[in-house]
Amino acid sequence: MDLRLLHLLIKNLSVDGGVAVCEKMVNSDVLTMVIGLLKMYEVGWEPSKLWDEKLAQLKTDTFIQAVHLLWNLCENSETAVQIFNKEKLAHPLVYCLNPNIYGYPLVLAVAHCLHTVTDSNPEVCTYLQNDEPLSQIQSLTTINTNSMDALLLRAVATGLLVNVFGDQLSTASGHLVSPILSTIADVLAINTHEHLVSEADKVIALQVTDVLDEAMMPIAEVSNGTTSEAEGIEMLDVNNKTNGTAPEKVEPTVDKTTEINKIIANAETFLKAQQLAVEIAANLCSEDDDYEEVGSEESMSSDEFVCDVDMETNESSSVLPPCCLPSELHHCFVKFDILNHVLKKVECPPLSTSCPLNTPNKRIAKCLFQLRVHALLSAANMISSLSIETIGGIERLRSIWTGLVSMCHMKQDSEINCDVDYLEAVSSALSAVAQKFAECKTIKLADIMSAESMVLFEKMQESPNEQIRINSIRVLSSVGSTLLINSSTHCELKPIGIALMNIACQDKSLHVVAEALNAIFDIFAEDEVDPVLKEINLIDNLKPVLSTLKGNAVGSRSQKQKYKDPVISTAKLNLIRFIKYKSSLGASTSQQTTVSCNK
Repeated sequence: MDLRLLHLLIKNLSVDGGVAVCEKMVNSDVLTMVIGLLKMYEVGWEPSKLWDEKLAQLKTDTFIQAVHLLWNLCENSETAVQIFNKEKLAHPLVYCLNPNIYGYPLVLAVAHCLHTVTDSNPEVCTYLQNDEPLSQIQSLTTINTNSMDALLLRAVATGLLVNVFGDQLSTASGHLVSPILSTIADVLAINTHEHLVSEADKVIALQVTDVLDEAMMPIAEVSNGTTSEAEGIEMLDVNNKTNGTAPEKVEPTVDKTTEINKIIANAETFLKAQQLAVEIAANLCSEDDDYEEVGSEESMSSDEFVCDVDMETNESSSVLPPCCLPSELHHCFVKFDILNHVLKKVECPPLSTSCPLNTPNKRIAKCLFQLRVHALLSAANMISSLSIETIGGIERLRSIWTGLVSMCHMKQDSEINCDVDYLEAVSSALSAVAQKFAECKTIKLADIMSAESMVLFEKMQESPNEQIRINSIRVLSSVGSTLLINSSTHCELKPIGIALMNIACQDKSLHVVAEALNAIFDIFAEDEVDPVLKEINLIDNLKPVLSTLKGNAVGSRSQKQKYKDPVISTAKLNLIRFIKYKSSLGASTSQQTTVSCNK
């Protein structure tokens, strides 16, 4: 069997099989074969120096497949990464990052592999910070060519730099941060919709040329003397007007089919480059180290979560503080207008069903959808991290909010099966905007709770996706916190309270219930809102929820374990104290509000 074919088959198996298959491959010592093969290539080898062109192509293709397999295994197996480190594979690979010598397919495979293995890998990152490898990586971010492979390589190299420097970027000077954000801006500056339309026009032009070539065949026969001119014209007329119907679609010739496939592949590469750019921007705005796993009982004791509801609270205690970026990062995000670049990707419409790029396998449609979803998540991170003034003020926030609500009603491609992912991404962005509204303390309920918004919230609360329902709660919590500060009568809190109460009483997920309860505690802890609390009969309706949260006394071990989750157990403790405190003030009434508490 052809060695290239063998590696291709193994690579595809690692891609399609996922984590389980990759772990099995690693345990079966597949990496020994891959590493042995890679070590057959001396450091700094060059295909052009091989005397035989076919041999050079064979060696290059084999190397690419081996690196792809190594990349897939390292992406899915921590053991593979450990072996990568032990064998010091970064050293020979980094010498293959010159597209002028090795070509873009090979350099992209190596760059992707290094991008994967440098994620939370101090050993490799330390090596790549040395002058020679670092200079080679940095040179890739400034490649001056219009090819889509070069654009993707610039994005991958930028992501690699972000991984290599990691936390150092938060304190780094402008000479390091600025080139990274500049490259992201360059990649995102290309108008996605216009570029795809341009690529689609190229496909149409090739298809039309084929139709014209086919139509001109009878005339070509005339010139060869095989048909009279009158007969040729008649045949041409018949070809185009048979029974008054349009001519049958002519399949492109082999050469033109290859050209069309290249155009579609370039469009896919372009979308992947932009998706990676928005992911990098999102990661630069996130602070993963500040968050601990929800399921970890060691992350925080329940006592640390419990809030003292009978204490005086600061008027802004329920509003989350803004998450500010380090000054140099913040400056570069503003300088290169990254947020607006990302929001333009969010606004890009889906492909029409008639678009020639919309092939049966939906490759481009799926890539475009993923770009829009990642742009929404990236926008959520940036909105949370940037100051209100940097975003553009309260009017800009209102505009973003309105746009996000409208986008939720935008029809998606049913064949991609993407509604849940899309709604989750939009709800995350809405949650970030709502939090900013809470920070500015000037928003009114009417500004954001339009009829269209209410329809969206109902859709979010009825979603089977738990994170979407949690995001809807966070939006309501932020709005409620803002109203708590601004409203003198607090009458606008009533619909917020009813919505949160219904979620706490009706949702099947204990995590969602806990999130709703925490929002209720934030908004209704103050004594001054007790009239609203009484009007919606909040305390009496929450008492059955307490019984549900005490469900750890019965059931299987796995059922009991979920009640020990810190978030759930803390919500239970806070609910006990909340009910006890509010009942002592006479907030519980005999009036019954119709609320279903069926679990």
